Amino acid sequence: MSNHMNPHDRLCLLSGNPLQRGHIKIHFPTIDEIVAMTYEAYNSMMVVFMTNMIDLYQGSGIPEELLEELNFLDVALRQEGEFQEIAIRVVQTYFKQEVTDRLFIGEAGLSIQGQPLTNELWDSIRFLILEANDLNTESEVDPVFTNEKAKEIWLKQKKAEEMRNKVKNKGGESFENLLCDIISSVCSKSHSVTYLNVGALNVFQLKDHLGKLIEIEAYDLNMMFAAHGAEIKDNKHWSESKSDTNGGK
Repeated sequence: MSNHMNPHDRLCLLSGNPLQRGHIKIHFPTIDEIVAMTYEAYNSMMVVFMTNMIDLYQGSGIPEELLEELNFLDVALRQEGEFQEIAIRVVQTYFKQEVTDRLFIGEAGLSIQGQPLTNELWDSIRFLILEANDLNTESEVDPVFTNEKAKEIWLKQKKAEEMRNKVKNKGGESFENLLCDIISSVCSKSHSVTYLNVGALNVFQLKDHLGKLIEIEAYDLNMMFAAHGAEIKDNKHWSESKSDTNGGK
């Protein structure tokens, strides 16, 4: 997935403010809000953001140019049943708007916060939300060892990295398990985020906090390895910005 988040988006998410696309404000639920709605309900909303109309109706005979004008949120709101309930939850959670007949009836299609939700605008929003919910975290470059003592220290530290590798190489693990692991790791490592206040963070803030904790730990470990003869590459101090090389991730 390409990078749909700009530096201002990241600043808004880190400060707990809504993002904006066009005139639409996008709100991100906190951990407490996810708990209140149940994780299953939260996870079901991701289906709405992940569904592409062209992929959904591929081979159905519907002209592709028609599908390009539709978005799944609009279609789901017009259909009674489970998908409509999930779509209503999306509108209430991410756009802080109650669903009424006026919301989606009319030739212009669905309007959110008074603005028509074009397919182009919807794709911009859904990709942004999916990116903010991506739990991948980055790790430092492995050092090249020049003596056995440094290598021995490194191998001993590998056990402490199991959680980080689990997040990075998540495989078949559920998002829910990964989220619980990140909450546990952040609360165990952080001096400020605890089990008593972690619920006030959104998912992006949570994973960013863990990423910074990993960077701090990696920097400290690499400095220790360097003292034992390891050749450390690109060991920037954890307080240095990476926006110039990572596109503001």
